[in-house]
Amino acid sequence: MSAAADIVDAVAAQRARRVSRLRNLNVLGFIATVATVLAAVLCAFPLYWGLITTFKPEDEILRPGVQLWPEHFTFQNYVHVLTRTKIGVWYLNSLVTSAAVTIIVVGMAAGAGYAISQLNFPGRRIFWGLIFASFMVPIPALVITHFVLMSQFHWINTWAGVIAPQLIAQVHDAFGVSYGRDLAVAMLAALPVAIVYLIFQRQVTQAIMLSAGIKG
Repeated sequence: MSAAADIVDAVAAQRARRVSRLRNLNVLGFIATVATVLAAVLCAFPLYWGLITTFKPEDEILRPGVQLWPEHFTFQNYVHVLTRTKIGVWYLNSLVTSAAVTIIVVGMAAGAGYAISQLNFPGRRIFWGLIFASFMVPIPALVITHFVLMSQFHWINTWAGVIAPQLIAQVHDAFGVSYGRDLAVAMLAALPVAIVYLIFQRQVTQAIMLSAGIKG
C-alpha cells in the first residue's frame, strides 16, 4: 500500500512539474509574442505614416504635430499623379532600363568571368589588374565623365543614355564583385572566432554540456 501511494505521489509531483513548466513556457511565449508585435508595429509605422500622408491635403501635411489620421480624407494626390504626371512613362522607363541593364550586365559578367577564369590569352593578367584597379575609382568621380560622354553620343534623355552609364560604371558595380567583397569581409571577421573554436573545441563543448547539466 505504501509503495502504491509513493507511485501516486511521484506521478502527481511529475504532473505538477509539467504543468508548472508549461505555465512558464506560456508566460515566456506571451512575452515573446508581445515583444514581436511591438517590434512589428515599430517597423511598420513608417510605412503607415507614408501611406496615410498620401490621403492628407497639403495644409494638413505641413501642419506641425503628429496626426495619425487625416482630418479631411482625400484622393486628390492620387488623382493628380494619375492625371497630371507621366507615371506610365516612368514605369515603362524603369522596366526597360532595369531589364536591359540586368540582361546586358549578366551577359557581360558571365563572358568576362569565363574568359578570365578558364581561358589563357595575352593580357589576361593586365585585364584582371584593371578590374582590381577600378575599385579605387569612386562612383561620384565618374558622374561628370559619364554625362559628357553621353552628351557627345547625343544620348541625353534617351534610354541608351540611362542604360549605358550603368554598363560602363566601375567593375564592382557591373560585375557584382562588391557582393564577393562583402562576403569576404564577413568571412575574415569570423575567421579568428572559428580558429579559436577549432583550437579549444573540446573545452567549449564540455563547458556547454556542463552548463546544460549533461555529463559526458
